[in-house]
Amino acid sequence: MKSMIRVFAFLTLAVSFTSAQGGWIGLGPASGYNEFVLGDSTRSNSDTQGRVAVGGNLTLTSMSIATQVSSGNNLLVGGNLTQTYGSVNGTAEIGGKATLTGTAAGATYQVDNLAGSSTNNGASIIANSGLSPTFFSDAAASLKAESTYLGGLAATATPLIQYGALNFNAGSSSLAIFHVTASQLATANSGLNFNSNVAGTTFVIDVDKDGTAFSIPNTGTSFGGTNPSDVSHILYNFYDTPSGNNTITLSSVRGSVLAPFAHVDFNSGGFNGQLIAGSLTGTGESHTYDFGNVGGTPTAFTGTLPTSSAALPAAVPEPGSIVLLGLGAIVVFCARRRIA
Repeated sequence: MKSMIRVFAFLTLAVSFTSAQGGWIGLGPASGYNEFVLGDSTRSNSDTQGRVAVGGNLTLTSMSIATQVSSGNNLLVGGNLTQTYGSVNGTAEIGGKATLTGTAAGATYQVDNLAGSSTNNGASIIANSGLSPTFFSDAAASLKAESTYLGGLAATATPLIQYGALNFNAGSSSLAIFHVTASQLATANSGLNFNSNVAGTTFVIDVDKDGTAFSIPNTGTSFGGTNPSDVSHILYNFYDTPSGNNTITLSSVRGSVLAPFAHVDFNSGGFNGQLIAGSLTGTGESHTYDFGNVGGTPTAFTGTLPTSSAALPAAVPEPGSIVLLGLGAIVVFCARRRIA
């Protein structure tokens, strides 16, 4: 029984997204998701290799979700799901209703509004999503707090602009923080180069709004130095709160994007990382493997980030983890009764 208690204690701790030092390992409540959208999302004619979470309403047209993930809760939607053609690998948990037209059979849709849901292809729709009512609101508060906090940190180095390329030289730092303007980033058409001398260096690129439309150029990304990093340690942080046009345009990107205050327009190319957005539209592909090459370099952000206390409370377990916590509590309770 003691060994069981230790196992459940470990699993309970494992659902936390914070390190012992109070920082995030990964992207907090968005860890494990290819796309994590706080509001509404409209996606079409493409696919995601990884899991998707949308806090508002989700509209899918000819989209395949979680193509490279084993069966599980691979699609979470806080509002309503409207899906026309396409497929979901695994289970979809829907906080509202699901309207399915011509979707591939095989997935199970767990919905809170069963009476309002419909399907014309025999897909399995059952009651009760299992979604926590505060999962998305807590996650939104946490991700916004983290983005703002990271944006307020002092730069550890200055990017070097040379021959139309942006060079991010971390030196011997394990955490390299750079500030670039939106115009500097948008015009870096000759490449984005990340150089590090320490294994596992985390790069945080804070993008400062300067009147230029937010965008990441469709250009080459390279990694150099004596200990090169990779896409899993690159984070572009668009931390400015909404004012005027707060849309980010993305095409092919290597690295993750934290943009909880912005609308993201992603209409071409492949996104090789984790995308966190206020809202999302587009036809681009989201990859859990660099360049979409299955079995290649994983793109999920695994860097270590400093964080503020405001970001910590919302590092909550996702819906499936709540069951795990409950089982842990039951085991501990039973053990105490037996000892007594």
